[in-house]
Amino acid sequence: MNFHDREINKYSHLDNQKPTNWPRHKKYKLTDSQMHRFQKQRVRESFEGMNFPLLLHNMHFAEDEHIRQIFQSIGNALEWFAKNMSSKPGAGAVLDPIWNSTWDSFRFWGVVSEVFFIKHITTQGFQIDGFERKIPNSKKSADIKTTFQNRSIWIDVEAHTIGPFYGSSDEFRKFIVRRAFNKMTSKFKNLPASETGMVASIYRITNRTNLDCFSQYKDATSPVPGPTANVTASIFWLIQGRLDRSDSPIGLHLVNQDSNIRPV
Repeated sequence: MNFHDREINKYSHLDNQKPTNWPRHKKYKLTDSQMHRFQKQRVRESFEGMNFPLLLHNMHFAEDEHIRQIFQSIGNALEWFAKNMSSKPGAGAVLDPIWNSTWDSFRFWGVVSEVFFIKHITTQGFQIDGFERKIPNSKKSADIKTTFQNRSIWIDVEAHTIGPFYGSSDEFRKFIVRRAFNKMTSKFKNLPASETGMVASIYRITNRTNLDCFSQYKDATSPVPGPTANVTASIFWLIQGRLDRSDSPIGLHLVNQDSNIRPV
């Protein structure tokens, strides 16, 4: 049995959704030796080269226990989605890139960001109605359709990568506002006033100084007002560490500017 079969079998709901011919690219066999070679080439401090096969590999083979726990937290989140969201309309589109764009690191991190965000809002009382749903008065679709306190909320998730190179906090704030406002305008400009549009901008910090970077920029990440009163953007960070409790697990966490997160 190859490692990917061995590891994904631990996640029964993900395993049940795996295409029968996965992985499709015959050039890359998902063997232990192949993944060890890929790991040396692609997995460094930033994890920037991560994809789903390497995730499965590093959950077991990463030498650093903290790193294994971070990857296990991602695997657990993907399994949570497969278990709890697979019956929702459009759910297949959320996980599709890990099956059909297996080696694409950019799309992998997009899936991870969206899944962590979906898990987060369910703990806040949001009811998930579906995914890739058509926005009212628009030809475009939203990543997530939700209901909160009897109000329809349409959410578009944007996953971004950030390193410590954006200059001052004020400069980063201008960058965030411009990017978020453009997305809100393109997606929700004709949304009925009785419904809410939201852009969730998720910034993944790519280096081991992620907590320094988070501290530097978190004051710049307050919500961004939209073009109309019923549209807004919220800013989140996807970073590794511990939350404020001393016994909280090391892992990848979705946090906002008010979160207290500590290094591993």
